[in-house]
Amino acid sequence: MTKPSARLVERHLRRLGIRLFLGCLLEDIQEEKGILKSAKVSGQWIPGETLLIAVGSTPNINFLANSGLLQDGELLVSPALQTADAKIFAAGDAVTISTSGGEKYKPWTWPQAVSQGKLAAENLFRSGPLPLQVLTRPNSMNLQGLSLVILGAPTPDAAIISHDRTAEGVYRELFLRGRKIVGGALVGDISGAGFLHFLMINGSEVDGDAARFLKPHSRVFYQLLPSSQRQRRQGRILFPEEMHP
Repeated sequence: MTKPSARLVERHLRRLGIRLFLGCLLEDIQEEKGILKSAKVSGQWIPGETLLIAVGSTPNINFLANSGLLQDGELLVSPALQTADAKIFAAGDAVTISTSGGEKYKPWTWPQAVSQGKLAAENLFRSGPLPLQVLTRPNSMNLQGLSLVILGAPTPDAAIISHDRTAEGVYRELFLRGRKIVGGALVGDISGAGFLHFLMINGSEVDGDAARFLKPHSRVFYQLLPSSQRQRRQGRILFPEEMHP
C-alpha cells in the first residue's frame, strides 16, 4: 500500500471518530484500576480508554551479516523456503523468495506468512522439500465499511499505476514488473481482486494498456478469461405441469 491509498484509510478512520497521531512517540500511559485513562504522546497527554499502537514491520537480518545467507542485503530463499544453506529454512517478512527465473517476491501478508511457516516446518522433515504452490496471498478485510484487498507490497523495481477516485472513497493501484503484476492495493472498491490475483500467481503478462485492469467492475476481467474458465449459466422457467413426471 502506497501513501495515496494509506491516506484514504486514514481519512476513513478519522471519519469514524478515531484520533490518529502519526509519526509520534508513545512516552507514557496513565491507568486507574487497570483501566486506561490517558496516554502521553510526544509530550501531550491524550485522554482515552482505548489505545492501538501500529509500528509497521522492518525485518532485522543484520545478525546474519557474516553467515553467508545474505545476498546484497537480502535473505533469499527458494520457493521451497531453503536459504543458501540447504539445511536452513526461513519464512515470514524477513525473506525474499527468489525463483529459478530470477524473479523476486516479498509477499508481506499474514496469510502468506502462515503458509510459509507451515511449509518450512514440513520441509525440515522431507527428503525432497516441496515448493510453495502460491507465491503470493492477498490480505482482505472490511474496515468498518471500507473494503480493502492488499495483493502484495510495492518493490523498488516495480512501476506503479493507479485509478484515483479518492473523492468517492476509491483508490486502486497495481505494482508492475515489466508486464507482470507483482502487487497492489484495492481500497473502497475491490471488484476484480480475485482475477488480478489469478494473473499474479500464474505470472501472466498484461498486454496493452494495463490501466484498464484498474477500472472497477470492468468487463475486461471476464473477457480475458479463457473460454473454458468462463461460467455460462442458462435459466429456464418451469411451469407446474413440467415439475412432475
